[in-house]
Amino acid sequence: MVHTTVIGSLIPTVCHRQTVTAFRTNQNPTEQVLCFINRWRRTGLDQRLHPLITMLGVEYPSETKSIDNYQNGMSFICRLSDGSFIIVDGGFVDNRSASRLYEVLREQAPDPDNIVIAAWILTHAHMDHIGAFMNFSELYTDKVTVETLIHDFPSDEQAAVTNEGGNKNACIDNMKKYKGSKIILARPGQEYYIRDMKIEMLYTTELFAPKGLNYFNTSSLIFRLYAKNGQSVIFLGDCSEDTNDIISRMYEDYLASDIIQVAHHGSQGGSYRLAQYIAPTYVLWPRGQKTFNDSLSHNRNTYYRTVKTILGIWCAGSAVTVHEFSPEPGKFDVYANIETYVRASIN
Repeated sequence: MVHTTVIGSLIPTVCHRQTVTAFRTNQNPTEQVLCFINRWRRTGLDQRLHPLITMLGVEYPSETKSIDNYQNGMSFICRLSDGSFIIVDGGFVDNRSASRLYEVLREQAPDPDNIVIAAWILTHAHMDHIGAFMNFSELYTDKVTVETLIHDFPSDEQAAVTNEGGNKNACIDNMKKYKGSKIILARPGQEYYIRDMKIEMLYTTELFAPKGLNYFNTSSLIFRLYAKNGQSVIFLGDCSEDTNDIISRMYEDYLASDIIQVAHHGSQGGSYRLAQYIAPTYVLWPRGQKTFNDSLSHNRNTYYRTVKTILGIWCAGSAVTVHEFSPEPGKFDVYANIETYVRASIN
């Protein structure tokens, strides 16, 4: 049975997900799961553009810190066919991370004075992921429209056990600056239809229950994006070893996706088994170039070095990496830095 009710721009749809009942959760496995669907709606952006996914660089030194301090981080922008955007995380707590994000949004928007962020997904409350969102919210709140914010930050009690995530409440306060936006708490089994893209939520901390959170990365969301050309991108965030085990046993080869965001920047959390289930053709690695080779050489990342069906690996470094969801699925354009990308867009 599927029941749909229209509420504003969201359509809650009750649907049964067999996959959710396949592993222990803190909900009754016979209960149905609520899936939110964001309808196609007019935003003033009537053009039909080529949808894109862009990985922003994370590596740059500052006046007070060396480049060694800027090796992990994650910032992705998906442009939809109507010119609106889905953002995943954003990167470091640094005004430059926020300004880079804004520059790319302006370059890719059909109208740089009418930037619409259809959804901003925050995988977890580590500052190399949510920091740029907090800076962005200080600098650009009045320059963009944010329709939906999606997260599943742990409770204060859960976070206290891990002694991490102390900035999550400040991040939630920043979400409230976007007047009129909807804040959705992610749950496994939810599906979001955002314009012409679909997002499937595969993991939240509910699937770790009833165990108490003992490592903050276990609170990181895992989800998959489906583009209209048929390509899929799986975002593993900072997947922990516990999370890896849960989703590997729960989904197995249902995880198969065309493009992978490597788990936890290639650090602890990924594994050969997980990569084998996902079986990606293209690999996006959100990490600085300086430490990329060491990360790639680790045993947990053997799959990416040895499997011949992988046709490309792109490290974030300081670059801007742009992939168009088109009939030519293997085309990735890499620009050395944000300045090069902006100049190329102008020309």
